[in-house]
Amino acid sequence: FQAEDGIRDYKVTGVQTCALPIFWVFLDLFPIMASLLWSLSALYGLFFVRKKTTTGELPEYSVVIPFYAESGGALRTAKSLESVTPPPKEIILVDDGSPTPCNLPADLDPRIRVLRLPQNMGKAAAVQTATDEVTTPIVACLDADTIVMTTDWRPMLSRFSTNPGVGAVTGDRKSTRLNSSH
Repeated sequence: FQAEDGIRDYKVTGVQTCALPIFWVFLDLFPIMASLLWSLSALYGLFFVRKKTTTGELPEYSVVIPFYAESGGALRTAKSLESVTPPPKEIILVDDGSPTPCNLPADLDPRIRVLRLPQNMGKAAAVQTATDEVTTPIVACLDADTIVMTTDWRPMLSRFSTNPGVGAVTGDRKSTRLNSSH
């Protein structure tokens, strides 16, 4: 049909007329549907998937604590691991070339040893140096200002023994600032 002004007007019928409004409805409902699906999958995981009990033998693990010029904090972190179940096989403190060497107390836990890098090479290099020295298949890495509050590490370690495809596990972290003016 052609109007008097020469512009053609096409009549759209059938499915084409409702395609645009359906698109806008989809666009409006998508975030709601996606969040509902995400929430339901999280609930499913919480109630059905994560109910696995710790069975079998837990793997041995080592703890690496890199530090630079905070040997007191690193020793405090190492001492906070005394009550962890199961205990780590070894605790490696990595001095990343601190200006003053780490002074170890005489009554130090025999599982704790110190590696001293000749110069400051950064946290990644310190952790890599320690992981080359560990004797266990699993390594936990903690910052030198961390105080371990959770004493039962069996749920985290069991993830490695129940699923061989797991490469990393993390626990809850609560920030604790020691000797801070904040």
